Amino acid sequence: MEKQLTVQNENYALTSAVYENIEEIMLDTYLKNTTSLKIIKEIKKHTKKLNYVEFEVLDKNKQTIYTNLKTNADGEITLNNILPGTYYIRETKAKYGYIKHSELTKIEIKLNEKAIIEFENIKKSKPSITINEKKK
Repeated sequence: MEKQLTVQNENYALTSAVYENIEEIMLDTYLKNTTSLKIIKEIKKHTKKLNYVEFEVLDKNKQTIYTNLKTNADGEITLNNILPGTYYIRETKAKYGYIKHSELTKIEIKLNEKAIIEFENIKKSKPSITINEKKK
């Protein structure tokens, strides 16, 4: 039975191993993992960014691996040193007065890539209220 190990937030990723010396000296090469994902929540027309918007990040199997992530004052969330791979991002809580983008958004990230994904803020429209008065 094969076991799968998932490790997040790693600073280094093994990239190669060479075993070709007659004296049996091993040579391993490691690269620093600088892979990152930045989530931005902003209004395109006004370039206004929203804080306190919540997101979650899911792995390739759509299992939640990061939850309750909140945008900062700049409307951003940054995840550093994540493993390369396929991720899904979903907005879980919108700021009052805005529509939540609840669909899963897929992103594939390669080793040492700095991926940025932007979600547009859409204001809720104000409902029109009509009051019909009855005349006596």
